[in-house]
Amino acid sequence: MFSIPSRILAATVVFVVACGVTPRPEPAPSPNTDTDTVAGVATDRPVTPGAEGDGVAARGGEGIAPPRMVVADAQKLMLDVLGEVNASRARVGARPLGIDPGLLRAARRYSEELAARRLISHVSLWPDRRTFRQRIAAEGARARLAGENLARLTSSPETLAKNLVDAWMRSPGHRRNLLDPAFSRTGIGVTLGDDGVWYVTQLYATPD
Repeated sequence: MFSIPSRILAATVVFVVACGVTPRPEPAPSPNTDTDTVAGVATDRPVTPGAEGDGVAARGGEGIAPPRMVVADAQKLMLDVLGEVNASRARVGARPLGIDPGLLRAARRYSEELAARRLISHVSLWPDRRTFRQRIAAEGARARLAGENLARLTSSPETLAKNLVDAWMRSPGHRRNLLDPAFSRTGIGVTLGDDGVWYVTQLYATPD
């Protein structure tokens, strides 16, 4: 079992306008050699420039295997995360999120890709799945508004959901996606990478 405590190291943001990703210019990223939480957030809603820090651009060139579905305890961990998310939403009067099959497939596949790449980025290496909007559409799902939260963290399975949601709630951008009352559907992917680190994707969508 994993017993490494989880703590926030950094938060990154992709600025998304309408249905496309618009990353802000950034300095060349320094290599991430730690395995604590590194989170990312993307949304269709306008984001105040500078509110979340510098944008993150895709890191290209890594070769990865085709995405595959997660197995084993991923279903239980996904439900644990959903429970923590909905508990946070209930505290502010927002309706609970329900699992959408298409969003679930998209989130699972992307967590698998991130685990293979061992990094966090809102931009996929797959040409037809570059943005979270493309990943949602590729699984047959649709949404008027959508958002995506990402995380990379070390934790025991028993405390993963709480540590994850606590981290997102401390970041304004992630918290906005997580608590947005317009969202009613979600998909959550939880993958344990070969590096012993959890990679989590949560997609959010409006009813239509």
